[in-house]
Amino acid sequence: MRDRRRFHRWDCSLSCRCVGEGFNLNGTLTNLSFNGARVYTGKKPPPEGSEIKVSIIEGNGDENLEGKILKARVVSLYNNGECFGIEFYGQWDERVEILMPVFQRYVKVD
Repeated sequence: MRDRRRFHRWDCSLSCRCVGEGFNLNGTLTNLSFNGARVYTGKKPPPEGSEIKVSIIEGNGDENLEGKILKARVVSLYNNGECFGIEFYGQWDERVEILMPVFQRYVKVD
């Protein structure tokens, strides 16, 4: 099966919070790009097609996350639902503004 991704994803391990209609999950981003990510929660995932808001939790989790919310859509489920793939949407400039510091601090880019 051909990879449909337009952007390379880098492996990472970043805490995140995913909030949507009827759920509020803490998880770990296991890979990340400017267009999407894979989220591991170990719990029942939101259904495919769900719209969610994703916050990357930096440091000890006390940082102000206001304005650092990424809008995303669940596009695939993995490992019997323990992981799910998300695709970010919204303004490109807003995504870059939120994600560039994350890449610079936490993601090893070869």
